[in-house]
Amino acid sequence: DVYKRQVDELRRTPLRGLFIEGDDFAITEIVLNYFLAVRDKWPESWAEVNRKGNFIPRSNAFKAFMRYFGDIYVKMVGEEFGRVPKKDEFAEYFVHIDLTDELLNTRTFQPGSSGQSLFYKLLAGEVSIEHLLED
Repeated sequence: DVYKRQVDELRRTPLRGLFIEGDDFAITEIVLNYFLAVRDKWPESWAEVNRKGNFIPRSNAFKAFMRYFGDIYVKMVGEEFGRVPKKDEFAEYFVHIDLTDELLNTRTFQPGSSGQSLFYKLLAGEVSIEHLLED
């Protein structure tokens, strides 16, 4: 069924329709609102991008955040692809994460794909903060 294929495609690439339509403003607003929620969750790490060992400005953190974005955006909008969620809607998907700014560093999340994967799993609720503290 054509409709099902289109929905499946949008689930894999949720902003593709907006890109094809040339709606750069909506794409920007969606991604901005998402990262404003990230900033509000970890304000110190966000503000101190030059702090040694800070994980937030690393590409591995960005990759994990974008993977998580794909997961939660699809949940938030259902089949209303292109809808622009507010920052507070995104923030709801960070409430379950007890990770403090102090633990958001390269000691907790090692450089490379292992740190990226671990961070994504924490965001997605697949591992807990207790798991991180055990290691």
